[in-house]
Amino acid sequence: MCRIRYSMLKLDYLCSLRIAHHECFSVMSPSIDVSTVCDLCLGDCNQNKKTMKAEQLISCHDCGRSGHPSCLKFTDNMLTSTGKYGWQCIECKSCAICGFSDND
Repeated sequence: MCRIRYSMLKLDYLCSLRIAHHECFSVMSPSIDVSTVCDLCLGDCNQNKKTMKAEQLISCHDCGRSGHPSCLKFTDNMLTSTGKYGWQCIECKSCAICGFSDND
């Protein structure tokens, strides 16, 4: 997991805007197909189907599933952390200490 704290770069990946360090982007998802559709509202970065507004997508760094921060009910702090450390969807999430993905 990346812990670099210098300025972030926005990288265009198909339609979605992903926030990642240039050095980490290929490390985080070298062969993962990143979804350009929100798993929750089925909108894309041009239109969130719930708000009817353009909104960037956050993509799971393990499987490539994507979601709008508002559909995922992210707070500003969660969105900031996602930009710094990446994000795992509910299916991929695991403990940062032991690495297991068993019950919370």
